[in-house]
Amino acid sequence: MIDDATICAIATPPGNGAISILRLSGRDSYTIAAKLVRFPSGEKNVNKLPANSIHYASIVSGEKIIDEVFAFAEGEDQHDDMTMVLVKIM
Repeated sequence: MIDDATICAIATPPGNGAISILRLSGRDSYTIAAKLVRFPSGEKNVNKLPANSIHYASIVSGEKIIDEVFAFAEGEDQHDDMTMVLVKIM
């Protein structure tokens, strides 16, 4: 049986570093990312990012910007792979 549960995990070790990586994987990863990620132009939709592409974005809570990130849509077909990676460069 394949486990398609959605997980969110910090993918970098604890401590000070140049980047931080947050990885969302599973069936609902793009639905969750769509609620958290906003693009400066407002034109991009996280559900329609081309596979293996990276985009400047913001993490938001409601209308408040929490942080700036690069959103990376991973995989040959995002709806098959279901992985969204958010990278914060310090």
